[in-house]
Amino acid sequence: MTIKSFILLMLAIAIILVAAYLVLSLYENNDDFDNDKNNNKREVNIKEYSVSISKEGSGTVTGAGSYLLGNTIEITATPDTEYRFTGWYKNNELCSNNSIYKLYIDSNCDFMAKFERISHNVDLKENGAPIPGY
Repeated sequence: MTIKSFILLMLAIAIILVAAYLVLSLYENNDDFDNDKNNNKREVNIKEYSVSISKEGSGTVTGAGSYLLGNTIEITATPDTEYRFTGWYKNNELCSNNSIYKLYIDSNCDFMAKFERISHNVDLKENGAPIPGY
């Protein structure tokens, strides 16, 4: 083995050792890991968030519950007869007017599904002529 090969080998070993040290120090200083000194196990604290759903008007909503960080879920709104779905709202701001809304879980969130009554315009007539006052 030449001196040049030996120096390159030592340099490669040093780089590997530094990288291993950095990786291990990241895990030791990370609050998401709980070290158990007695049996050298590491537990990961999994974050869980809640999705709350309320409604205004008449309809059915689904999807509320507790979910793990990083999940993608669907919340759904189904209007009752004589009602229509008008939108999903978060902090009084419209998020979507689709009755099925997909969202990525990264925090607790509160949604409101809004439904409104369908109005029917009726022309009242008697013998083909409008009735006065209606």
